[in-house]
Amino acid sequence: MKGNKGVTLASLTVYIVVLGIILVALTFLSANLSSQIGEATIKGGLSNEYIKLYSFLISDLKSANRVLEFSNEYLRLDNDVEYTVKYIYDRATEQKQYEIYRNDVLITENFLDVAFGYDYDSNTCSIDLKYIYNKSLIEKTQTIQVGRGY
Repeated sequence: MKGNKGVTLASLTVYIVVLGIILVALTFLSANLSSQIGEATIKGGLSNEYIKLYSFLISDLKSANRVLEFSNEYLRLDNDVEYTVKYIYDRATEQKQYEIYRNDVLITENFLDVAFGYDYDSNTCSIDLKYIYNKSLIEKTQTIQVGRGY
């Protein structure tokens, strides 16, 4: 009998099963990569918000000599810089979204809670921030000495 050249039904089935396994593996890898990219984008956005806020705050607090007025939602320095906290109500999530303004210019947004504090004895200003990242509540407090030379 002469050698038959061609593809048998059994070998064709094996090829299709192997191809299916490879496609499923590539689909899972692609979905995982997409979610990782999305998470990194969100984390990078939050990081940019913090860097922007802290760079303004540190610069302004170091150039000021003292805090003139403060409350949980307001901070006024003697170098004509004012920080105010405002919120908008997000109806989709039914939560307040806080924004921070520097001299009436929006510098950061999307926080769950923001509060300013000031200690007269140590001449330090603090800011407490709360936000949700990756379905978990994160709270950060930054304390900064007011005035030059610190």
